[in-house]
Amino acid sequence: MKIINFNLLPEVPVSHDQPIKKKVIIPSGDIAGLQFFSHVVMLPNDRTSAHSHKTMYEVFYAESGRVTFNIDGKKFVVKKGDTIIIEPGEVHFQYNPYKHKVSLLYFGIATK
Repeated sequence: MKIINFNLLPEVPVSHDQPIKKKVIIPSGDIAGLQFFSHVVMLPNDRTSAHSHKTMYEVFYAESGRVTFNIDGKKFVVKKGDTIIIEPGEVHFQYNPYKHKVSLLYFGIATK
């Protein structure tokens, strides 16, 4: 059993976009198959770089606001209450072209 206090977690850079900060709630290695469980706030005009994960699903849940995902060249607007699942190998990035910040919970699940 483990209890994690979100308010005590440090903010760390997102691995592929250093200016954007996240809080890692559950790190890799704590639960078999779970790569991470994190929270990120994207401010207006924040954008991640395009990338993919060969052996990982990535799941995002929008707690507040809205954000645009680009997955394999197609745009998807994700808003409060939506969940989006990105499959292994899909090239993706997300950006916030809106006037308000967006809050996302997200996690990765290994396929191997």
